[in-house]
Amino acid sequence: MRRHVMERLLLQNQEAWMRKSLMNIASSGKFSSDRTIAQYAREIWGVEPTYEKLAAPYDTPQQEQEAVEAAAK
Repeated sequence: MRRHVMERLLLQNQEAWMRKSLMNIASSGKFSSDRTIAQYAREIWGVEPTYEKLAAPYDTPQQEQEAVEAAAK
C-alpha cells in the first residue's frame, strides 16, 4: 500500500517521476537478447549458437510482391 501511495505522489510531480525513471533505466545494466539466447542455448540445450547472418526472406520489395502474387494464384 505504501508503494502505491508513493507512486501516486510521484506521478503528480512529473520532474521527480522522470528523474526516478531515468535512474531506473540507467541502473538496469546491460541486456542483450542475443547474449541471453546464446547463454540459454549453451546452458539448456547444450549447443553452441552460430552467429551466421540469415538471408532476408525477400531481398527487395519487388521480390516480396512477386511472392505475394504467386501465392494468390
